[in-house]
Amino acid sequence: MQIDIKKGRVIEDNTRARYNNFINSQFIPYLRKNRITCLEQIDTPFISEFRNHLLADKTVKNEKVPGVKPPTVKIYMSNISTIFDHLVERGYIRQTPCRSLKRIKIRKGMQKATGCYEAPSIKGVFNKRWENELSYLLSLIMYTTNMRNIEIENIRVKDLIVIEKVNFIDIPESKSQNGVRIVPLHPFVRRKILAYARKKKRTAPGDLIFKNPHTIKIQSKVYTAAFQEMGRHMGYTPEMLEEENFRFYSGRHFWKTLMGSQGLGDDIEEIFMGHWVKSSVKENYDHKNKYGMKIKLEKAREVLKILDRMVFK
Repeated sequence: MQIDIKKGRVIEDNTRARYNNFINSQFIPYLRKNRITCLEQIDTPFISEFRNHLLADKTVKNEKVPGVKPPTVKIYMSNISTIFDHLVERGYIRQTPCRSLKRIKIRKGMQKATGCYEAPSIKGVFNKRWENELSYLLSLIMYTTNMRNIEIENIRVKDLIVIEKVNFIDIPESKSQNGVRIVPLHPFVRRKILAYARKKKRTAPGDLIFKNPHTIKIQSKVYTAAFQEMGRHMGYTPEMLEEENFRFYSGRHFWKTLMGSQGLGDDIEEIFMGHWVKSSVKENYDHKNKYGMKIKLEKAREVLKILDRMVFK
């Protein structure tokens, strides 16, 4: 691990889990189907055919199932490439079959923009009565903290912290090193989270609040139910949600849009969203780790004031 860090290539546990799921559910079955028994049989044409297999529409039980979208396939192929790069370094193969593979070009319009509610329209939606308690809580956290799905799932009681009377959620693990951070937590949201934890008898410091410790992750249908109920409260039909490409992840888009509309700078992406804003100048001159707690507290108080004005009545 220390050598990987020095090389600048660190794969977080969550990323490893996604790699593992893709390899076991997609790549290995394809190898078996094509009777691949040794590494030498996996060449560039074979990898190209596998990529075509992912992209192609399929017929399952007389129903047409669309292929995997090009942007997602591009991510999948980077997973495959990482494996073969490792095999080359270890001397198992002489050259990676991904080296001569023509890259997928993501054309404009190929990747539909994620839907996002207008900033003023959301005010009061979390003061309404929701049908599903978990849908309410997951949406409430997403839209007021901008946390990723997996980060919400991994919230433990001990992660709810207070620094100089300001509430935060501590995120000790994320999909990237930049994602390790603290995010401002509105007092109203904190009370709702703790009430749910008490109801589920998950009150010990190390207890996971939203996820069963014996499950890998919350099922996607739970997130689907959450964003669909959110849509109903916003006056959207399922058809409208689909047309505008609303997803549970839309909450992160909303949070950034809201904060930007209220005057917070782009540095909010790195301080609280866990993004790395790529820029050679920014990378060389803006040392985020030197901001200090004083600036984080100032920014956090601004965030909470914005939530008071724009989200809660």
